Amino acid sequence: MLKKLLPHICIVLSLVTLTFLILDQFNPTFFGKPFFHVTLLIYCLCVLSFSAIVVARSRRKKTRR
Repeated sequence: MLKKLLPHICIVLSLVTLTFLILDQFNPTFFGKPFFHVTLLIYCLCVLSFSAIVVARSRRKKTRR
């Protein structure tokens, strides 16, 4: 159950974090340092892509059964 749920939770949380990063461009009081922005952006993109790959692979396995 958790194996199927975890990638979806990661997708939602990374999209929320990306939204906060975009909001921070308009209101810079959300986060502080530029290094943190870059690190967080890279992390969010990695988690989003990894979760999408995991979800796609699990759906392919379902259709092949």
